[in-house]
Amino acid sequence: MTDATTTPDDEAGENALHLDADKTRDDLEETLDEIERRLTPAELWKSTRILYAERPLVVLGAAAGAVAAVGGLVFWAVASVRGASHRNG
Repeated sequence: MTDATTTPDDEAGENALHLDADKTRDDLEETLDEIERRLTPAELWKSTRILYAERPLVVLGAAAGAVAAVGGLVFWAVASVRGASHRNG
């Protein structure tokens, strides 16, 4: 038969599990705080300036790609709306 009461060994294992979960939770909180800090506008601007000083072509290429992507999306949206209005009437 099995006994539903916990033995000292079970309690020790459960405490170790809780300590491990607490440590993991603290590590995750620390990681998320670091990500949040790095994604602030001031930090992003600082990183961009440093990268531009070291490798300007990479930054200019990324900026050109972003502009092209946004321009393509705007063109697609306008063309979709204009195409739909011509088909309906």
